[in-house]
Amino acid sequence: MDLIDSETLYSLLRNKYVLLCGDSGMRSMYKDIILLIQGQNRLLTSDELKAKLDDHDMSTLNDQLLAGDKKTNDTSYYERRCYLTNTHFIKFVFLTRCFSGQMRNELREIAENKSIVPDIILLNSAVWDITKYEKNSEKEYAQLLEECFRSIRSIIPPQTIVIWLTATPFSRDARGVLDETRSDKKNFLRIRMFHINTFSSELAKKYNFQVIDLHYLLRKRVQHRCKDGMHYDALIHREITTHIARYISCGLNKNLLKYSNENQDDTLICYDIIKTIVNKIDYQISTFDKEIIDKYRPLNLKFPMIENLNEKETDILYLIDYYENNFFE
Repeated sequence: MDLIDSETLYSLLRNKYVLLCGDSGMRSMYKDIILLIQGQNRLLTSDELKAKLDDHDMSTLNDQLLAGDKKTNDTSYYERRCYLTNTHFIKFVFLTRCFSGQMRNELREIAENKSIVPDIILLNSAVWDITKYEKNSEKEYAQLLEECFRSIRSIIPPQTIVIWLTATPFSRDARGVLDETRSDKKNFLRIRMFHINTFSSELAKKYNFQVIDLHYLLRKRVQHRCKDGMHYDALIHREITTHIARYISCGLNKNLLKYSNENQDDTLICYDIIKTIVNKIDYQISTFDKEIIDKYRPLNLKFPMIENLNEKETDILYLIDYYENNFFE
């Protein structure tokens, strides 16, 4: 795909307030966006991707740390950053839960100061919610996510573009936020993420948010995962920025067709986004995917916990196994 350049993104986001709320993946999206609008067409370095809080490698991005001083993988972690010039305002808030105190504070500030309202909100939250809050985590996630979406819709004006980004795929031995998660549970979570992403995507559609299904986009991009099995390299983040820009351009009625999928009918791109027609977004499978599933099924392979999976979950496990173990053959 053609990657968006700094001049195009600078123009697209000129005089716009962009609020990004989410985990470390969202922080990397924030970094890539502010790097581009500063006129730098290069990719983020690996050190810049990993940097957080007041790390030295954050200084190259010329933003400001608003709050946060404690490096930890528990739910007390907090980080707020912004990049502010006379033409751009890009803000990032780290979330350990979809409707955490940090998210509530952001919405409260917006409600109290109607003159400073985001033009664009990018939002994601799932892995921390499911792994760091053990008791009834999925049930509570579902309840809190709806409460979060309802609050956003009640406070944010209709012209604000809100984009929900699904959780990305991770490996069976992923580290970072999953350091304390048992290996068998990690493997199960990789399958559960399809259901969680489907739920969150459909809920986002209910509240008329746009959805970018990162899980679907990155499922076949195993070679771009970082060593921790959780995060992705700089090229992937530039591709994500390009997808985000395409959605924003449609919402703002600006032409960015140069950066559309070359195999997709350009006349349908904005129509699909505006109408938010996505059916079971996390279970989109290509003809090639179907061929893989058809080859796996007769083999009757034995995976851990496979006897507890339904047909859809089993198909998902087959695809995960294929793309992670046979991709380079």
